[in-house]
Amino acid sequence: MYIFNSDYIRGTFSVLLKRTKLLSSIASYQNDISIFLNNCIVLSFERQKLLDVRYYVEQLIKISESSPRKAYDRLMCEYYLGLLQELHGKKDSAKLVIAQFKLLGFEEHATELETLENRILRSAKKSVNFI
Repeated sequence: MYIFNSDYIRGTFSVLLKRTKLLSSIASYQNDISIFLNNCIVLSFERQKLLDVRYYVEQLIKISESSPRKAYDRLMCEYYLGLLQELHGKKDSAKLVIAQFKLLGFEEHATELETLENRILRSAKKSVNFI
């Protein structure tokens, strides 16, 4: 996905989603839509396309209704929304979800989320400093 610009991804999203849904009807591809949306969200954060982040999170919430990954996807949505709040000045919003992953025994994943959070927040601070 990194080779495409954000406008192209957002513009072709509905076509990509339809194709992914077709594949997701095959048992071995059931998680692909959720994985695809999580990747879209992270890429949008990295490119500082916050409106796209919100859009993809809304799509992930809808998709998670019928997903075998519902609990994970919902926690990730809360993490992403918390990260958005942190970018707007609210402290420690994403950290609450990271703590939940730790509580559930997903230490490695929690560490990855902390790393992503730090990278996104650092990147946002750098872009603000250049304005």
